[in-house]
Amino acid sequence: MKPQSVGLAALVWLARGRWQAFVPLGVIVVLSTFLWPEWLARLRMSPAGALNVSLFPWSLAVALPLLWYAVQRRDPLMAALATPLAAPYIALYSLAPAIALLARRHWVLGLLSNVASWLLLYWLQARLGRLQP
Repeated sequence: MKPQSVGLAALVWLARGRWQAFVPLGVIVVLSTFLWPEWLARLRMSPAGALNVSLFPWSLAVALPLLWYAVQRRDPLMAALATPLAAPYIALYSLAPAIALLARRHWVLGLLSNVASWLLLYWLQARLGRLQP
């Protein structure tokens, strides 16, 4: 799972006291930083051919209150929905996990979000003349 897809849901798990699950992640981050220090500098770079659809930093106005609500209510779905809004880079296909989680709880909103993502894709294709890989 890509962290920019639903990664902030981890804060809810931490608030629930499940910090032990993050020990392997911490070890991997420390080792990867030691072995490949340039990964931090490349964090904001988009992969070749992918289109960044993030509205960062303006989307933080929605992401931060949504994240606060998620931690207060211990709701991983709301934290997962806040994640793409807080990410400085997000490809359209990275929204799929958040849409799937939304559809699990609210199928109508999930369906509308899915349709909206396809409409955005077709609008971008017409505007840019290419489909996102």
